[in-house]
Amino acid sequence: ILIFTAPPDHPNQVTIGRIFLEFNSLQEIHIKYSNVPAIGDSSFWPGRKVQLLDLSYNNITILRDTDFNGLSNLVALNLSDNSLEGSPSAPFRFLTNLTRLSLARNKLTKLVPRLFYRLERLEYLDLSGNPLVEIEPEDFKDLKPLRELLLNGCQLSKLHS
Repeated sequence: ILIFTAPPDHPNQVTIGRIFLEFNSLQEIHIKYSNVPAIGDSSFWPGRKVQLLDLSYNNITILRDTDFNGLSNLVALNLSDNSLEGSPSAPFRFLTNLTRLSLARNKLTKLVPRLFYRLERLEYLDLSGNPLVEIEPEDFKDLKPLRELLLNGCQLSKLHS
């Protein structure tokens, strides 16, 4: 387990690069309150044993489609309380075993097409506290086993069926 955090009123200033190459046995990574603006291309490669990744409270503004490359055994990802506004299609495509995803309290106003592509095992999705105004059925087409969807505090005015 790796825990890298700071008090909320004195956050770290961290750049995530390919610093995890030597940590072959890590199962959990918690990097919180660290002002990480972006994750970085394949930063967690080859995190084959990592099952939980908590990057909450980091001011992450964007996700790239290779950020999570190498995390094929990840089951829980927490990206809550960042500044995510959008992302390319399929930023989570390498996370084929993911069952829990939190994107709560970001700045998402809409969900890009195929955002959840290849998340065939996702059961829990938290989008609470985002300024989402509408949701299309197409947004969730890749989430067949989804059991819990949290949308509290969103600004939804349209929920298409």
